[in-house]
Amino acid sequence: MEGLYIAYIQRKFLPWKKRQGFLFTMETFMLQSNYLQVSISDFEHVDGTRFMSAMMYNAAKLWSLTEGKKVNFDENTVSKWIDKMTSKDVSELTNTFFKTKIAGETLDSLIIQGEEEKKKIMKKKKSPSKK
Repeated sequence: MEGLYIAYIQRKFLPWKKRQGFLFTMETFMLQSNYLQVSISDFEHVDGTRFMSAMMYNAAKLWSLTEGKKVNFDENTVSKWIDKMTSKDVSELTNTFFKTKIAGETLDSLIIQGEEEKKKIMKKKKSPSKK
């Protein structure tokens, strides 16, 4: 499934790892909007670290809900899971997030488009107007 990453998380006091998915869909973005109490169009104004921490929590939460599992973790717990992951796993998780398609576009391409638009606007503001 596109937009899905499965991790195996070591649990306290148990010898086996827990299977935990991170599901990135439009629904994840709606959960994120509600969780952060900002509209999706205002995500760019949220601190990057705060945004990603909340996004990983909401992706884990959505996967658990779609699998009929109890959500017995919070954002801090998810951050600890990620801190314990290998760099390869973290890279794959973030790549899954950035390669997720929303409205037919990957997130990384939408970010690049947004940055290019900002550069164009800044150029227009800097260039002297002709009279």
